[in-house]
Amino acid sequence: MAISADLGNRLEDVVNQLVSTGRYNS
Repeated sequence: MAISADLGNRLEDVVNQLVSTGRYNS
């Protein structure tokens, strides 16, 4: 469970970064 939660948090961070950079680039 802990590993899955950690991966989920990392994925969420990556997605947030991509969305943020995508908005800035647009």
